Amino acid sequence: MAISWRTLIGTLIWLAIIPIVTIPFGVLALYKVCLSWAAKLFKIRGENGVDKLYPLDPVDCMMVADSSSKRPIVNFGFLLIIEGRIGLSELRAHFQTCFLNENEENRYEKFYSHLESIGGHVFRATASTLDINEHVVERRMERGKKLEKFLVDWIHEEWKQLKPCWEMILVPLNRNGGANEQTGIAFKIHHAFADGYSLLHILDRLTGCKSPYLVKDFKEGMLTQMTQLLEGPLHLGKFGGGEPSRNPFRVRLDSVPEGMRRKHEYLLSFTSVNLEDVKRIRRKYNVKMFSVLFTIISGALRRYLLEVEKKEVVPEEYIVGMTLPWPRHPSVQAGTANKDKMCNHWVVALLKVPLREPNPELRLKAIDAELHQWQEGLGLDKFIGRIMQPLMWTMPRFFVEKATADDVGAGGGLTSLVGAEEGYTFLGNEVTNVHPFIAVPDNNPWLALSCFSFSHKGRMELTFGAHPSVFGDQGKLNYLCQKLFHDEFYGFLQMK
Repeated sequence: MAISWRTLIGTLIWLAIIPIVTIPFGVLALYKVCLSWAAKLFKIRGENGVDKLYPLDPVDCMMVADSSSKRPIVNFGFLLIIEGRIGLSELRAHFQTCFLNENEENRYEKFYSHLESIGGHVFRATASTLDINEHVVERRMERGKKLEKFLVDWIHEEWKQLKPCWEMILVPLNRNGGANEQTGIAFKIHHAFADGYSLLHILDRLTGCKSPYLVKDFKEGMLTQMTQLLEGPLHLGKFGGGEPSRNPFRVRLDSVPEGMRRKHEYLLSFTSVNLEDVKRIRRKYNVKMFSVLFTIISGALRRYLLEVEKKEVVPEEYIVGMTLPWPRHPSVQAGTANKDKMCNHWVVALLKVPLREPNPELRLKAIDAELHQWQEGLGLDKFIGRIMQPLMWTMPRFFVEKATADDVGAGGGLTSLVGAEEGYTFLGNEVTNVHPFIAVPDNNPWLALSCFSFSHKGRMELTFGAHPSVFGDQGKLNYLCQKLFHDEFYGFLQMK
């Protein structure tokens, strides 16, 4: 088999890089290993006794950017809208049964954990006990307050010192203004402890349902994957993002004091579309579901710039970040201990998405080609997962903060989950809506728009999270999410 010139040059670059980076990264890795060993010996004094310390996994380390409180706000979770009333004692008992009744060897350790910074690195401190009354609580909305604003305020509350970094709240609702009662149940957790498929696992445990796991093993053989890794240094430019000054959705932090740039609150807006309609587009063009969503979102953003911002010229493209699942998530692998089921098991991709192009078919083809090149073509997801993320594990906390705080010119992001096709019931009550959300002001203060989709029971729920310096106020975000997104979607659907 002939060796391509790309493989040859990539190999030569590796041969040049390895001697240079071996010593500094070797020192960093040795320090981290020794610090992890020492941390297990020292432990720390927690609120309810001595907490055990554990080093974070490589992907977890990407979620621990510093904040003034040392407890960074990098949170995500979901909101369930449930028909009927659920009592607080009933909810606490159910959560206790699902997650906290296991013995110490097989319990969900992340629910007992908080973050501690030691020697320049962040560790997971795990307690032996937990007071569920402090973490499963009832909250009531003020009269006249919108649910979205209520959630935003709650999501951005700082974690209490020495307390596990998660919370579930019960919110009595009557959103329809009639006699029908509803209950909102919202769950949030620090992103260093869980990812999207961890959320699915939590939801499955709470509802007794089974979400499908659609992540397949890599299509490429081991030889092809090795070749992609060897050629990885040739494509490092693709990890750099875009020029911030050219980003049409750049977060405006110039007027905000340096120490406060990580303290902002995202706006939230919810909508939904028929899942079968989304699948029709995907099947018609034989593309990835991510590509369909990006096409519709970019079309809505193009309309936003023209109609709301009154731009005369729309930029040709913009950069977006998206999370790509890594095969074989521990939560779905037989025999995985409960302590390992909640984790971060993904990589990130930065893609160039057409913005100026008015034809959604052309945008779709360009986006799908870009996504295919990132994954199957160049194997950049493997390069991140097998090279870059393990190196991140060796990095001190201040380096992680610097890396995630820099403006890489990305205009938005997307995460997508597929839930149970038959829908969900919670303690015998129908779950009508599942709204996922994410808020990461301490991890990425430059994120202008985050989109999170969740498919179940024949529809796709979408949550738009936006920075107010870019999208102004709740009304503008609602116009983008609930009007322009639908206009673009149904316009595309009706194309012959």
